[in-house]
Amino acid sequence: DGPILCSGSISTGGGVLAAQAMGADYAYIGSAFIATEEARAELATILASPQVEQGGPIILRGHSDSGGSDEGNMRASRARAEAVRDWLVDSGVDEARISMIAFGEQNPVAPNARPDGSPDPVGRAANRRVEIEVRSENAEPEEETPTLAETLAGSVEEESGESAESPE
Repeated sequence: DGPILCSGSISTGGGVLAAQAMGADYAYIGSAFIATEEARAELATILASPQVEQGGPIILRGHSDSGGSDEGNMRASRARAEAVRDWLVDSGVDEARISMIAFGEQNPVAPNARPDGSPDPVGRAANRRVEIEVRSENAEPEEETPTLAETLAGSVEEESGESAESPE
């Protein structure tokens, strides 16, 4: 297995393909979605990956910059994820494998504004993106780390000799 794809924002590990598409490589003209040649090539690379071929689930996470209203940014981030979903489906991926999450402006990867408060066009372009996660069918499940509350509850149980489970 191992890292097979490794270019720019595409990385693999543990049977999971994680990639980032969109940013400045995509534009909306009216309601039409246009992908640059570079962005289409990156999506094609993802489509040809072993993880996609294995048939595992695909999660699309849509993001926007901070320009506009919260509601508008949520719509824009969903539209970006839908555009990638549509491209994948048109390319032969079963739509049932794909789930989408719209984040709006919540998780920027770059500043939306310069220190003086003026817009940062490069940062905003980087924040307008779709993150793509493809899990292979045989990917190892991620080990869950207990929360602080669970850890503390376990410590109290050990000290008192009690279990949080209901008595039999």
